[in-house]
Amino acid sequence: MTPLGSTNKNYKKNSILTILTLWYKIVRMKINRNIFKELAASFSGPEVLILLGARQVGKSTLMEDLGHHFKKEWKIRSFNLEFPDDLLFFSKSEVDLFNELTSESDVLIFIDEFHYLKKGSKIFKSIFDLKKNIKI
Repeated sequence: MTPLGSTNKNYKKNSILTILTLWYKIVRMKINRNIFKELAASFSGPEVLILLGARQVGKSTLMEDLGHHFKKEWKIRSFNLEFPDDLLFFSKSEVDLFNELTSESDVLIFIDEFHYLKKGSKIFKSIFDLKKNIKI
C-alpha cells in the first residue's frame, strides 16, 4: 500500500476515482425524490405518462429507480433514444411498432430522450386505447 503523500501517479489516480465513486454512491442513495412515491402509486393500469424537466435533474435515474421498484410485478422494457439501436427500433412502421409494443400485457415501457421520437403520440394513444395493461 502506498501512503497518501506518495508521488505514484497511478495510486493517486485510483484513490481519487475510488473516492469519487464512493461519493457518487452515497449522494445518489441520499437524494430524496419526493415524486417517486407519487409516481409509483399511479402505476395501477394503462397510462401514458411523460416526465418533463430540465437536463440533469434526475429524470433518467427516476425511470431507472421505478423500473427496479416494479421489476417483480411488471415486465420492464427500457429504451434510450440516444442509443442508435433503440432509435432504430422506433423507426419501424406504425403497425409493426404497435404490434411489438402490445404483444404482451403487464409491461412498463420506459423511453428516455422521448423528444427524438417522431410518431410517439399517435402510437401511444393507440396503445392506451387498446386498454391492455401497458404503461408507457
